[in-house]
Formats: sequence, C-alpha cells, structure tokens
Amino acid sequence: MLYNPECPLSQVQALEPWGNTVYGYATCEDAEAYELQDGEFSSGIFMKYLKKHILQEKKVTHMLEDVLEDIGRDPLVTGKQVMEIKHTLKEARSLTDPICPSGAAAEQWGRGHDPLSRTLTFPCGAQVELCFHRLFSNMMYVCAKLQPPPAHVADARVLLCRPTPVTPQINFYPA
Repeated sequence: MLYNPECPLSQVQALEPWGNTVYGYATCEDAEAYELQDGEFSSGIFMKYLKKHILQEKKVTHMLEDVLEDIGRDPLVTGKQVMEIKHTLKEARSLTDPICPSGAAAEQWGRGHDPLSRTLTFPCGAQVELCFHRLFSNMMYVCAKLQPPPAHVADARVLLCRPTPVTPQINFYPA
C-alpha cells in the first residue's frame, strides 16, 4: 500500500458511549482461565461463580464484582486467574430488571404494516411471486420467485433493479 500525501488524513473520532454495555471477562490480559470437569459437563471457573450470582436483584456490575471476589477466593486459581470487568452504564441496571415493552408495540405495528406477498402476471403468462420483509421502518427486503413458466415461454428470468430517479419503480422482464 502506498502513502498518498495529496489525500487528507481521516479524522477518527470516538463514539459516544450509549451507557448500556457491560463486559465481564473470565480473565485479564496475561492471565489464564481455568475449567472444571464435573462428570459429563465442563465449564470455566468464571461460569461456576457467574451461575451462582446471575439471578440476584442487584446492579449487574455489583453482581460481577461478587463473581470477581469469589474467583479471587478460589484456592484452585488464586493468583492465576483474575477476572476483568468493563462497563459504560450510566444508571443502575440489573439482569432481573423487567423488560420494557415499548419496543414490542412498535414491532407489532411494523409486522401489521408489512406488505402481503403478491403474484404478478405478465402479458406472456409468466408469473412472479413477490415477498416483502421489513428490515427497518424505511428499508425492506424484496424477494422474487419465478413460478413455473407457461410452455410457450422458453427462458424466463427475474431481474430486480434498484429504483433510481430515472426509473422510480422496480421492473420485471421475462427473458
């Protein structure tokens, strides 16, 4: 790769934290993570203590600190495995907090406003089934399935085109 002094350098700017991310790493840099074998099951020391605390009604970072303290007291890994916690929480959050259904109503509204599948029939008799799937409120996937063509149509194909200012609609052409 060559350096081009004529091009301006990119400006990298930090993203503003959303305040909703928590990381609990089983171990920190340059330390090891250990596993336990319990009959058929094998899981890490981190998981052993996480399972013990995960349903507690307390701030998730406090719950992870309890896990960290338990790992620190475990004689199998004392001085060998050190858990690491990082977070951007702006307010107290627990894994047992009730789920806020406000997004669910919007999701149900969106499902109710997805266009229904439809079949287009062309003058030559070829048929194309269109299916729609809303990705966001302003974006949707469109799938086209060519139905078995009539006997007199030798080679039928579907071409989906992205709408442009010149062609404001998607065109379908039997080949």
